[in-house]
Amino acid sequence: MERPGSGRHTNLYWVPTLTSAFLSLYCIFRAFAMRWVCDDAFISFRYASNAWNGLGLVFNAGEYVEGYTNFLWTVLMIPASAFDVAPEVWSWALSLLSLCALLGFLTVRLFVCKDLWPLFVVLFLASNFHFQVFATSGLETMAFTVASFLGLYLACIGSNSNLKSGIGILFLLISCTLRPDGLIFLGCGWLWNAWQWWARRTRVRLAILLFPVLCLLTYEAWRLCYYGEWLPNTFYAKSAYDSYFAQGLLYLGLFYSSYWFILPIILLCGFMGIRASRPQGFAALLIAVLFWHAYVIWIGGDFMFGRFLVPILPILYCICGISLERFALVHTRLCEFFSSRPRTGRIGLSLGCLIILGALEAVRFDPYHELAKGSVPQISGIVEESRFYQRSKMQELAALARSYKSIIRESRVRLAFHGAAAFLIYYMDPVYALEASTGLTDARLARRRLDKRGRIGHEKEATLDYMRERKVNVYMWPPDADQADRKIVFQGFWDNWQIVTYDSKVFRTLKKDPRIQFQFTGK
Repeated sequence: MERPGSGRHTNLYWVPTLTSAFLSLYCIFRAFAMRWVCDDAFISFRYASNAWNGLGLVFNAGEYVEGYTNFLWTVLMIPASAFDVAPEVWSWALSLLSLCALLGFLTVRLFVCKDLWPLFVVLFLASNFHFQVFATSGLETMAFTVASFLGLYLACIGSNSNLKSGIGILFLLISCTLRPDGLIFLGCGWLWNAWQWWARRTRVRLAILLFPVLCLLTYEAWRLCYYGEWLPNTFYAKSAYDSYFAQGLLYLGLFYSSYWFILPIILLCGFMGIRASRPQGFAALLIAVLFWHAYVIWIGGDFMFGRFLVPILPILYCICGISLERFALVHTRLCEFFSSRPRTGRIGLSLGCLIILGALEAVRFDPYHELAKGSVPQISGIVEESRFYQRSKMQELAALARSYKSIIRESRVRLAFHGAAAFLIYYMDPVYALEASTGLTDARLARRRLDKRGRIGHEKEATLDYMRERKVNVYMWPPDADQADRKIVFQGFWDNWQIVTYDSKVFRTLKKDPRIQFQFTGK
């Protein structure tokens, strides 16, 4: 069967290629314009900074607790400290480069291989607001998304080639070091290639299969030696061992009600896919999508709207795009139309993509639109995180936090904070800081068992007694009414903070800064 635009009309593919390039630039520009950094990113930034300063990959000096789930991303943040570059800017650069790599791969694939499904993927990614929101954020989300998609596609769809399979498995290995749940994608790609090896029994394919196993075993051995644990502390802090089905279903429902058109597209393309041939390895992509959704339901999703579904979008749209294209190739009248009317096909394809782009953005339902007019845009603990962290306000507060760094370091004050204040901890750089909302950086707090589940990722709040046990001096949270005589004010910040443990030496030093005022009459 001849593809539309093949033969004497090969130049037809300049049109979809240019359309894809335009959509890619639009997507990149919007992602850059919306660049932001969430609080969790500063956990990794502090680990990276301490590593560069010779303290090791730790949050607090001498405490070997793996409070991150993005090992490779945290390591990639170390050069920011080495070159004295703001970690926010460094993370943006790496994330946007990852986005460029994904869109560039799809556009080149479209032109070189004369496939149209990459245009479908680019179009729907460019129209997805949250794909662009999490193209930055300071986290590994976009790098993980790109590594997972490229890895799964090359390892499965390109599995007839040892080179492509090897590169694909390497990308999937990278995704595992960016986030441990990359094992879902690696598992699908690895099992598909194991099936291929069983049929052919080649040494090269066996080596490809053994490589990620040896690498992950080595990494696990390092983790055990360095942190003394088989699993990261975040596994316990986020209660990943405990199912949270109701919250997970709510998380999926909220996302797919916002992007309500995705499900009809999936159903339509699924119907088309049944009636058309499918490339080798197609089933592995489909299984990966199903397993990922099951995983999101099991863990209860995330407190950030859409973040845990962004990584699956390119794979999902790839499945839909391939199904749509294969169905079109079966129906020769559509092919004949494009081949016999290349000029009409060019104009129609370009205009159609632009119309669809505008339409999809217009019809998206924003569940947080009305809530954003209030103080906290959240639904059942799921928030539109990017709306909390306006770039100008973050820069202002970061500058203020840096101005307190010298006195914070000199006094050796020990702080407790909630996640939203992680960026203040990074810039004030205290000798000790306790993440008090879920125990990300504290092994004992993270392992506290829950009688009842609450807001995902914020369920294990440290008590004042526990803070005293950890010798915390200041809790960066307003004191209760009965603790009004234990308040401390850092001028410029949004509220009073609470004195937990009074140490005369620490507070005498803090008093040197006239901007710091405190009242303490308790014991």
